[in-house]
Amino acid sequence: ERVQQILCDRMNERKILFQFRCKVLKKKTRRMAGADASIEGQLAEQESRALASDEKEFYDAAIESLDKEDRELFLQQPLDILQIVRGCAGEANRKEATIKTIKFISDWRKKVGYYQNFEKNLEHEEEFHRMWPEYVCGTDKYGHFIQSLRASEIDTDGLVKIDENQLFRLQGQRMRAYSVFKQELSKRSGVQRYKHTAVIDMQGVSMSMMMGAKRILLKKILDTNSNYFPETMSKLYLLNAPMVFRAVWCAPLPRAMVTAPS
Repeated sequence: ERVQQILCDRMNERKILFQFRCKVLKKKTRRMAGADASIEGQLAEQESRALASDEKEFYDAAIESLDKEDRELFLQQPLDILQIVRGCAGEANRKEATIKTIKFISDWRKKVGYYQNFEKNLEHEEEFHRMWPEYVCGTDKYGHFIQSLRASEIDTDGLVKIDENQLFRLQGQRMRAYSVFKQELSKRSGVQRYKHTAVIDMQGVSMSMMMGAKRILLKKILDTNSNYFPETMSKLYLLNAPMVFRAVWCAPLPRAMVTAPS
């Protein structure tokens, strides 16, 4: 009886300890959720601001670093310059980084014919959107449009058959279309928005997609977004994502705010 009592007491102690830990975890989770919401709100508020006086120095330096033709092209969309300025805010030498980035993006735009990619249908345009289908599913509470993608629908076998430079040109066209769409949403709401939220469903993805040439190609396409379209991602949600997939998909997106629900 004494042994049974001791075991019973210990079980009760463990039960009480477990309940206490659960309460602590719930409180911590609520605090983290509140902190995340606060950070999101602050970032959304910063995004809505026009060019600030302390940003103008970097904005002007970026524009002056370009030749006349490139300068005029960028000035057609001043928001593109503002995104570059804000994307370099955390750099040690912000002015140097801003100038380097805008020149890098400008050179890429000339290489892929960025300013002409709405003039006519591009080669493999229809196949590309069929092999990499994306969807727009409304907006989040801050007014960012929600881009969704089912990773299992990506036809990597088909994509690897298309010339890489053409793939980058097609992805650039899509990202430019998204930029135009965001501008339209901003006009309707009266709130400046140049970011969007992405949702990727990883269910049904095979390991072959995450290995070898296919993985390298997917990373290069995603790198087009982060390298040439700074400050475009508000938040990325990964659904049905095992830990190995989270690491692979988050790797090309170091600046994104990533959430991976189970």
